[in-house]
Amino acid sequence: MSATAQLEINNHYSDWVKRALPAYDAANEPNFIDKNGEIIEGIYLDLPNDVYHSLPAYSSSQLKKFFESPAHYYREYLSNENRKRTLQTKRTFDTGTLAHELCLEPEQFYNRYFRDLMPSDLPDAIHTLDDLNTALKKAGQPAAEGKKERLARLHRLVPETKDNQYKTIAAIEEALFENGFPKTETKLDKARRLMSVDPNAQVFDFLQHANRAKQGEETTGINEHGDRISIFGGKLPIDGLVWDDAFRAFDTVRSNVEACGHLSYGLPEVAMFVRCPSTKLLLKAKFDWLSFYDTATDVKTTLSASPDKFRQKI
Repeated sequence: MSATAQLEINNHYSDWVKRALPAYDAANEPNFIDKNGEIIEGIYLDLPNDVYHSLPAYSSSQLKKFFESPAHYYREYLSNENRKRTLQTKRTFDTGTLAHELCLEPEQFYNRYFRDLMPSDLPDAIHTLDDLNTALKKAGQPAAEGKKERLARLHRLVPETKDNQYKTIAAIEEALFENGFPKTETKLDKARRLMSVDPNAQVFDFLQHANRAKQGEETTGINEHGDRISIFGGKLPIDGLVWDDAFRAFDTVRSNVEACGHLSYGLPEVAMFVRCPSTKLLLKAKFDWLSFYDTATDVKTTLSASPDKFRQKI
């Protein structure tokens, strides 16, 4: 292609990427906010979703909800009404969210998540408490923790107590409680006790814990829905069923030539802010994928792959 022809193609498009800025500078200060806390109009990359949604500008979703009725808008965006989601709804939402991230930012996916073990992954392992108690008895261990076993657990969890004398179970329980541990053993503690005398025992809870622990240190946090979550090495464990469903959705997208074409030669999660010249309202939009040819692609999950039903849905 000649230089002249290439120049004509370049002039045909907006070349928006040259005007785009990273959402945060090298000092982690926002580029999209001025010194007075006002949003600066422009194009920004890598703006986190929670930050984007919190910024005081109007999105198409908000305007469509207001068009439905002011009451609907109030309930959705202004009231403090929190509606609990069912487990099935959470799983559907999370599957869609994960598939969305896989399609748009696959290189970051494994830095954020890992697949949690499921009971179906280890069908021959010990799963129930009754089976675990039975296995303990067969291995010559009491099903319920006695003084000796409780003291061993305290010494394992709090090594500095090994030199202390504890004459009663109550004293051991008090020491456990003071150090932030339950007075009675958990199912995982039972699994450890079994495996201390039978290293070949396969207990699901222990194997799941080991799979999590190898990711890194456990910390706790709060997700965007207000639920307390455990994170391991900075990664979130994902229910195996949700993980597998997300990868099936990802494989479906990537096996489609047209879909791959739409999700190439561009950048994901491009945020824009602009003030409407007519209403003076500050507007915002965040494209799932914006190509350098000025075409925007939105990645959506749907209950049906039928073109007609999907068309109705959108």
